[in-house]
Amino acid sequence: MASFGWGDIVEVAALCWNDVADTELAIAVHVFSMLSWVPMCAFRCCHSVTANAFELWASQPVPHVELSWVRVPKKWHNDCLRFLGQHCRNARQLAVWETPHFGERQLLRLVCGMRLLESLEVDTTSFGGSFTDPQRLLDRLAKYLPRLQHLVISFRHDCPSERVTLEVRALAWLGRRLLTLDLGAVAVRVAGGTRTLAACCPLLERVSIQLCQQQVQPLDAANPSDLAQGCARLQELDLAPVDWDDRVLEGFATKAPNLRSLILRHIAPGATSMLLAPLLALSMPEHGISGLAGLHLALHARSDPDRAIFWLEAISRLQGLRSLCLDYAAPLRLGEIVTALTLGSGAETAFGSKSDESGVCPVLASLTIHGCHGVDDASLESLVRGCRQLELVRIFPDSWREVGEVSDEGLRFLVQGLPRLRSLAVSSCLPVLFSDIQALPPEATPVSTFRLRSLSLFAPLSNETCRAVSDWRCLRHLWLGPHKLMQCGVASDCLIDDDGLQSVVEVCNQLMDLTVASRLITDTGVASTLLGCRELRRLRLGGRGITDESLKLLAGLSQPRMERFSLWFSGVTAEGLREAGVDVPWTYFDVELADPSESSCSHRFTGSPR
Repeated sequence: MASFGWGDIVEVAALCWNDVADTELAIAVHVFSMLSWVPMCAFRCCHSVTANAFELWASQPVPHVELSWVRVPKKWHNDCLRFLGQHCRNARQLAVWETPHFGERQLLRLVCGMRLLESLEVDTTSFGGSFTDPQRLLDRLAKYLPRLQHLVISFRHDCPSERVTLEVRALAWLGRRLLTLDLGAVAVRVAGGTRTLAACCPLLERVSIQLCQQQVQPLDAANPSDLAQGCARLQELDLAPVDWDDRVLEGFATKAPNLRSLILRHIAPGATSMLLAPLLALSMPEHGISGLAGLHLALHARSDPDRAIFWLEAISRLQGLRSLCLDYAAPLRLGEIVTALTLGSGAETAFGSKSDESGVCPVLASLTIHGCHGVDDASLESLVRGCRQLELVRIFPDSWREVGEVSDEGLRFLVQGLPRLRSLAVSSCLPVLFSDIQALPPEATPVSTFRLRSLSLFAPLSNETCRAVSDWRCLRHLWLGPHKLMQCGVASDCLIDDDGLQSVVEVCNQLMDLTVASRLITDTGVASTLLGCRELRRLRLGGRGITDESLKLLAGLSQPRMERFSLWFSGVTAEGLREAGVDVPWTYFDVELADPSESSCSHRFTGSPR
């Protein structure tokens, strides 16, 4: 199939397509539903009945449409937008991923005819500057999409110092029917603060917004209680900046009985050990209150370790919690955290009640800890025994100071003890081979149930580890090597070279995100990666052996069309990077350039050097 062009394929297929289209129109419609937009356009020109089937298919409601903009060649941009706008006009949900140079003009042209669209999600781009006038964009979306209920979009600027101000007019028209409003991680200013959001968007159930308010003006303040009072159906909240203390959290929790997910990014210094007590009232299954399902908490354990332990004990009482993320956990050790979360039956807690087996850990599916000490085999074993339902385990080290001491035996016990595990991130200062992970005892769960999609091993690795990792063919995200690769000597123990990289990409050819934090990669390894992994979106490598030749190879490939390419300690020159910026305008480069005057120095360039 790869040796034929589309013209040859269509010519051969047309021999039998006439019989299919003339015999049964419904069959043609079913075939269309399984094709991508390029072969659809080709088959549409084959036969007159085919065009009728095409229109019949387009008139049917399409539940979900996804578009990877970086995959569409520039010469096909207009054709792709015209096709989707015409033949996906009845879509209910639209998601646009990998969006370099996907701006306001392209978005409005795509959605202007989708009158039934209910959900719009636009991925943020690394370049910035895609939506120069957010006020005008929201007005157009309110006009073109009368049924829009879920909006996920981010306004990233060319200059980080720029800020966007959303007036009441923009939110009053669009916000009155919104159930979800997610403006990403880029700060915006809303005139009137949270009171404007609550008044203009009374039906909001999910809110994620980073505000940049004029705090000197009382009417411009960010107060979560305003959203809880104005949005009676509020379920998920990610609002910043907010200094959460006992008074603020209690005032918010008492007004948000339907709260299911809460993100507490910054805790005020005056917060006490009883900060999370109001959240316990939201977790009362005996009274029909399901309670929190997701919690993101900044522990600030370095400031007050005892207070952090009290908070963890409170979290252990949230019986319906499914997702937990802890920031600033250092210097707490993983064993201490797991012990606090897995209070034994009958243990007296700091809140005056006895714990039982129906706490958080039996149902916890996702656990992320940033800055954790004491990650070793014993702590991982206690985690597995207490949280059997975990699907995501991500334990990040406290920079490079406390990396952990996890061995192959600890990793084997972790992977085999969590049959639902899909994502794993763990660090170790010991050499990890990751071998025999799938060698299960006879009484264990069959290996076919393991489907690791994301794996991050922050450890001194070798090519032998790469060959073991390649057994996981279903991987989509992979990080091999130290968590921090910022200066000479940090990655000196990572011995992965081109041979190890090639053993990974030969088998795991569906990778979308690949990082190898080693200083031994050369142009040969880059070439094998680009030619072997056609689904790559983000690639991060390191080594002086990576030169301008790798950028030239990237420019000559039709696929993959990567969104982001990062190089540490590379041998790339400034001239080669400028040429790549012209030849590959859809890729965001984050490259440490070689300094020919001093081999030990480098300087970083980010962006597209056009």
